[in-house]
Amino acid sequence: MSQLNEIEPVLPEAQVRVGVGVMLLAPGGYVLMRRQGSHGEGEFSFPGGHLEFGETVLECAARECLEELGVSLRDPATMPIFTEDFFQEHNRHYITVYVTGWCDSTPKILEPHKCNQLRFVSIGDELPTPLFSGVRTAWDHKQDTIAKVGKRG
Repeated sequence: MSQLNEIEPVLPEAQVRVGVGVMLLAPGGYVLMRRQGSHGEGEFSFPGGHLEFGETVLECAARECLEELGVSLRDPATMPIFTEDFFQEHNRHYITVYVTGWCDSTPKILEPHKCNQLRFVSIGDELPTPLFSGVRTAWDHKQDTIAKVGKRG
């Protein structure tokens, strides 16, 4: 047995995980990915994934954008919201935090076993359906923030 296993207890299957969703503005609009091979299969979500031990939220967001889409995340910033998402049928519970940022190259599907379609949407557009848990909450927050800034301008 390794020293790490002696120090760190084995976690039960049912546990709370931290997810990171990225509202990525790319040429053509904000990126939504159609999920496959996991919970939420067939639903549209933001790029993102699990926060790894020792990784910051912004590092996770940048890593996921590079791994999933082959793009570098520019000017990442955390959004002041989170969602609490339950997937009972998969015995999963997530606290998901959201990051905004942009990229200057066109995203490509690099993990076809996890995503089979990309959609690009602009503020004010109708979102494709069905949506992954939390996407509507983050999208509405972004639209509301932009509307408030526009009223001040």
